[in-house]
Amino acid sequence: MRSSTTGSGGAAAAEGLPVLEGALAWILLTVGRRPHFDGHAIILGRITAVRAAAGRRPLIHHDGAYGALA
Repeated sequence: MRSSTTGSGGAAAAEGLPVLEGALAWILLTVGRRPHFDGHAIILGRITAVRAAAGRRPLIHHDGAYGALA
């Protein structure tokens, strides 16, 4: 599937929404509230679907370096 808004390749997730092709995981949520705190906004929502690739380890970026979960 190609996204009509970005032109990039992808696959259909739950509800027909696009996800990045080759993504290790994705989370679909229904947005609830968007409160603002000291110039920052957070999104609160209800998770409606989750998918993770079996047998693949995610790449983590923390404290200026890349690593993996143990």
